[in-house]
Order: sequence, then structure tokens, then C-alpha cells
Amino acid sequence: MNISLHIVYESDLGKSLTAAKTYNRPLIRQAADTVIDEAFERATLTSESDVFVGEVQKEEAKRLKRVLRIMIPELTNEENH
Repeated sequence: MNISLHIVYESDLGKSLTAAKTYNRPLIRQAADTVIDEAFERATLTSESDVFVGEVQKEEAKRLKRVLRIMIPELTNEENH
């Protein structure tokens, strides 16, 4: 499976331009770890003001983690959430 990481410029008009692309597996894993951590952090912060929405976001973070683990097998040993 080919997985790549893109750096994308998004204009105010909704146009996107890929500025860079890499297939570097350690970098892709680090990016995946980062977005998973950020998703769980957002859920925790949201729970402080709205428990229901926070729980929905937490379930979405879990889903994101499951999907990324399928795409990036190196994530399967990480159990930090």
C-alpha cells in the first residue's frame, strides 16, 4: 500500500495546491501519531464545556486511530489512548 504525506497550501478561495509530498515512513508515522494525539486532545478540551460533543469527538478520535492503524501497521503497537 502506498501512503504519502502531503504539505498542502489552501487559499482563502478554497483552492488547494500540493507544495510537497513524501513517502518517508517514519515521518508519516510521526504525522499519524500527531493527528491522533490532537484528536484526543480536542475531545478532552471539548468535554470540559460540552460532555456530549466531547464524547462524540472521542469516538471519532478512536475511529481515526483504527483507520490509521490499518493504513500504517507500525502504529499497531501504540496504546497511548
